[in-house]
Amino acid sequence: MKKQNTVQIDYTVLGDNYQLKLPLNIDYIIPKDDSVRLLSQIIEEKILKQIPAFILKC
Repeated sequence: MKKQNTVQIDYTVLGDNYQLKLPLNIDYIIPKDDSVRLLSQIIEEKILKQIPAFILKC
């Protein structure tokens, strides 16, 4: 069997930093009953409750 030569572009030519590319939608990876979902919901609700107070101060 013939082995394919795959050329990988060297993104480190201009520096030694690497950029981690994550999938845009990682929602399907997190189980539905994971505690991080509850934490996310609590934080989101807290932020939404603070928005009206912030707008009134402006």
